[in-house]
Amino acid sequence: MKNLFFLFLLTCSCYGQEIYVVNNLTQLKVIDIQSFAVTNLFTLNINTQDLAFTPDGRLFGISSNGQIFEIDLTNETYNVVTTIPGGDFFTGLVSNNNFELITSATTSEDLYAYNVNTGMLSILSSGISTPGDFTYYKGNLIYPDYENTYIKAFDGTEIKNIGCSLNQLYSFVNVFEDCETERVYGIDAFARIFLFDLELETVEEVASLGPLTGNIFGGATTSEYMSSNCPQIDLNTVICSLSNPNISYKTVTVFPNPTSDEVILNSSINLDNIQYYILDLSEKTIKTNILNSNSISLKDLSAGFYILALKNSDGEMVFNERIIKY
Repeated sequence: MKNLFFLFLLTCSCYGQEIYVVNNLTQLKVIDIQSFAVTNLFTLNINTQDLAFTPDGRLFGISSNGQIFEIDLTNETYNVVTTIPGGDFFTGLVSNNNFELITSATTSEDLYAYNVNTGMLSILSSGISTPGDFTYYKGNLIYPDYENTYIKAFDGTEIKNIGCSLNQLYSFVNVFEDCETERVYGIDAFARIFLFDLELETVEEVASLGPLTGNIFGGATTSEYMSSNCPQIDLNTVICSLSNPNISYKTVTVFPNPTSDEVILNSSINLDNIQYYILDLSEKTIKTNILNSNSISLKDLSAGFYILALKNSDGEMVFNERIIKY
């Protein structure tokens, strides 16, 4: 039955009406973008940060240490096809129409292309980094920047600020029908789904699926690669003018991130009596304490990905963000 379901996804005219996501526990799930129903698939036994479908319907993932692997949805297995050298950290992945998987290294900010048919790995550009995901829109590579301040677009030559990001926007996908009908969705760490209009500079929250999905790290649609082949349009440069006043875009910023020893918190909310938690990617608490300054030391942690969470005196989560120790 699962095989027939996947074949239907690849052959029906309504390309990409589902979003495949992976959460912090490396569980694969499918979100129906019309009903927002969630289907559980299986758990990957590899540290998966993001997903991407190639034009022939193959699903790939990337781990935090740069392993690119093909996922067999039928047999519920994976196979590592390459590892990007250099020992950097990786969070985002998307395929273009040429069977190239696009990703970037967090620290060096190099943008890579890995051709799944030829096995060739190349560096396309530099100065590009994201805490989450890449997708395409109107022929442009788009992504949230590392500070989750701007949505950026890369046209192959120039990087532009084309919109305002959301706090902890980890997944960014295009539900593509044709070059005139492209819907860009962002999913934050708490599995709230937002529909962006990058030309009108608006955003709308359309669903909140946290109890069904857990914390989302990355996502993909079977159709988003198609946008890479669309005629490229010149997107307007903006200064954070998304018009929905009911969404708080940034309450706490963390810098530097990545960091070698400590992070500094800059907050628009009161941090008195705030408890901080450092968790690994399986959500196991590594360290916790009451904030007594605006800095948190990470000197005693090994290099890798962690989650920084802040809770108020009532135990309510007020902030949650992925951080990197190198």
